[in-house]
Amino acid sequence: MMIFHLMRLIAAIAVFLISGGALAAVADGDDALGLGRGVRLAVSFALGLGGVSLQMFLYSLVSIPFGFLTVAAPWAAALAAIKIISARRKTADKKPSYIPLPRYHAWDWALILIAASQPAYALFSSFLLPVSGYDAWAISSVR
Repeated sequence: MMIFHLMRLIAAIAVFLISGGALAAVADGDDALGLGRGVRLAVSFALGLGGVSLQMFLYSLVSIPFGFLTVAAPWAAALAAIKIISARRKTADKKPSYIPLPRYHAWDWALILIAASQPAYALFSSFLLPVSGYDAWAISSVR
């Protein structure tokens, strides 16, 4: 019984690693950042958690039941397709010895603006909004 649970745990971790590997291959397919295997594995796991969470949220919106195959199969197919496409695109060109600076497009700037606006909103709203609620009044009265 314990072996069965261990196998399920390993399979679940593998789904996160496979989905994160697919997302990492899309983000850094030519390994321009030169990440080592350990760092790439850690990044893949973190990206996989986010990707699978988003996938399950979208599944819940369209009422698709969760299951190991319904969650894992699209990621395995995506990773295989990405690896096949990137293997065909590889050329004999040598990589540059430097990391080129990224060129941001309009979509990138929009996402950066959204990410920067959230802390800015929290900072300004904390100074502009009055203290409300019993706990907040009690804490600020003690000071």
